[in-house]
Amino acid sequence: MMLFYDLPLELVIRILSSATTLSDLRAVACTSRRVYSIFLGEKTALIYQALSHELGPVPTDALALSNIQILDASSSSYHSQVR
Repeated sequence: MMLFYDLPLELVIRILSSATTLSDLRAVACTSRRVYSIFLGEKTALIYQALSHELGPVPTDALALSNIQILDASSSSYHSQVR
């Protein structure tokens, strides 16, 4: 019988990525030092994925909005960009 922490890397990542809440992700990541180490290597993508499940489109929308340059009406370039 194969134990969870003995699973191949790809399967552990797939299990971690199936977490639909941050608390679930944390619970799975804390099952062993090896799993936690794997979590740390994929942390950004795993947290983003769990937040996307938990919050819906909010993280994606926030990321898209963060890339939009805000026009400042008091700047001289604003008037040339609006025209």
